[in-house]
Amino acid sequence: MDYKANQKKANRILYMTVVIILCVMAIIVGITSTMQRRQKPPVIDTDPVTTQPTDKTTKPADTKPVDSETQPVINQDPEDEPAENQLPSLIMPVKGPISKMHDENTPVYSITMEDWRVHIGVDIASTLGQAVLATADGVIAQVYEDPLMGTCIVINHSGDAVSIYKNLDPVIPEGIAEGVSVKSGQTIGSIGESAHLEIAEEPHVHYELKIGGKWVDPLDYFPASDVAANLDTAYEG
Repeated sequence: MDYKANQKKANRILYMTVVIILCVMAIIVGITSTMQRRQKPPVIDTDPVTTQPTDKTTKPADTKPVDSETQPVINQDPEDEPAENQLPSLIMPVKGPISKMHDENTPVYSITMEDWRVHIGVDIASTLGQAVLATADGVIAQVYEDPLMGTCIVINHSGDAVSIYKNLDPVIPEGIAEGVSVKSGQTIGSIGESAHLEIAEEPHVHYELKIGGKWVDPLDYFPASDVAANLDTAYEG
């Protein structure tokens, strides 16, 4: 009898132990599941980025720089240049014999100084009081007295050209002054005897020409027919 009672008691203890173990395990599983849910990062639902498929059969645009050497060369007409860059057509300041030539390298004889020296510009002989003309359109840059070359006028022209007139009569026509615009063929003065450096020569205008800041031979720019008609080397020594 005692054996059966003890057996029942042992069975109850075992049953309770199993129940307790199952309860403990259930609690552990529940706690573990809760912790895992808390530690798992939230799932962010984002719209997928839509990308356009690349058509590998389409050639990219040709961005190769254009080689300037392959481009056609367009010959520019001088008339297309701005007026200030065009060299003007020149006329002679007076009509008369060219008594002394331009030469920067070879000395010529000076009757007045009785020596040999280079001669910048040309001397064009005429009579006292003969009108001296502007050789091209321009603006008078200077009117001055030079101790050796007398009364002088400087005119600026297009094409970076500058004409200089020396040995003029000291009496300058009215309206001829620095800053005044003049036309080709307009009277700017008259032949005088103001150049002490050339006083022994016959009356003439001493004319010089600069282009781009350099002295040039005016005869290369006057009309060839006028030069040929007035060329006279009698005073070259």
